[in-house]
Amino acid sequence: MAHCPGLVDRRAVLRAGAAAAASYGRILGANDTINAALIGCGSRGTEALLPGASFLTDLRFVAACDVYKANLEKGLDVMARQGHRAAGYGDYRRVLDRTDVEVVFIATPDHWHAPLIAAACEAGKDVYCEKPLANTIEDCKMALNAARKHDRVVQVGLQQRSMELFKNAADLIQGGAIGRIRRGVINWNAESGGPRKTAPERPQNVPVPEGLDWQMWQGRAPRHAFDPERFRSWRTFWDYGSGAITDLAVHMLDVFHWYTGENTPAITYGAAYSLPGRPEERTPEFFELTWKYDQQLLTYSSRGEGDWGIYIYGDLGMLHVNRQICEVKPFDKAAKRVEIRMPYTPKESEAPHIRNFLDCVRSRRRPNSDIGPACRSTVAGLLAAMSVRSGKSFRWDGDAAIPV
Repeated sequence: MAHCPGLVDRRAVLRAGAAAAASYGRILGANDTINAALIGCGSRGTEALLPGASFLTDLRFVAACDVYKANLEKGLDVMARQGHRAAGYGDYRRVLDRTDVEVVFIATPDHWHAPLIAAACEAGKDVYCEKPLANTIEDCKMALNAARKHDRVVQVGLQQRSMELFKNAADLIQGGAIGRIRRGVINWNAESGGPRKTAPERPQNVPVPEGLDWQMWQGRAPRHAFDPERFRSWRTFWDYGSGAITDLAVHMLDVFHWYTGENTPAITYGAAYSLPGRPEERTPEFFELTWKYDQQLLTYSSRGEGDWGIYIYGDLGMLHVNRQICEVKPFDKAAKRVEIRMPYTPKESEAPHIRNFLDCVRSRRRPNSDIGPACRSTVAGLLAAMSVRSGKSFRWDGDAAIPV
């Protein structure tokens, strides 16, 4: 098993990148266009990945797949408006059977990520998959092993690794701007507003929507009767996701690992609370998480205040970075502060990460968010999820979570 342990005009940067991509596409010629399929045509697929991919001229979508007909039709409509002639499918296996499909984009609920990655790799496809890598540690291992066994390029949607601001922050840290890193704080609000005393009631005995294959949607997860909450708010059910822990926190866990050179925490512990009436099958509404590494500490509270992002503290100062700002505040008042700002457009922000993926499909190099580091960042998030569910702390031994 593979080991899983100043002011810059960003629009100008992206325009230059898009122009370079278009030029590259023309040089390659039509025969070098990469044929792609999208599996999962919900919001992330049609409102993030497809718009991001639209900046790249050397990518052609020939297939779309979703178990919900309404989503599939939406995906095909977006593709058609972008100039793609794609066929629609309700079963991903028919997509993977197509020999002309070279790469697969996966934007399904989390519990489907690893099985689809493994199946796509086995079918000889390269993969771009939304984060997190998986919803269980065992599935993380399965996906990683499949990618390595079949020598496939797998990029995970931890797109900070391809964003200029986060690269700037990495350069500042590596250049000693804040000295030796001691701790980090994730600030990303995950709590809903408004006064509530109890969890809201859920409707019962709701029929399956027309055009939805509910059994296929559930995949290998435990079987349940159709529930609109499970379908629309799947991320808040342990069967399919781990709430903000693997939705938001994994992004910044990955940044912390990148900047510190750490892989996975030595010890992970957390505490959580939910309003009365919220069933245990759902992820918590309020939590406090701590990851203890050999040399550093990282914390995340579900209640974020102030400017979001990750705050990294070293011996000499603090660095704060998110998708719009990178700043360094030295502890020495006489030292020079650094502030870099870039405009952030969600659709455009996907393009550099997809560009890096396509370049690696051609070069066979590992992409910016290769499945190996993405596995380790996802595992760190899953360890925290296990902690809040069980009330125990966990030690990672490089292969398994050990209760402590």
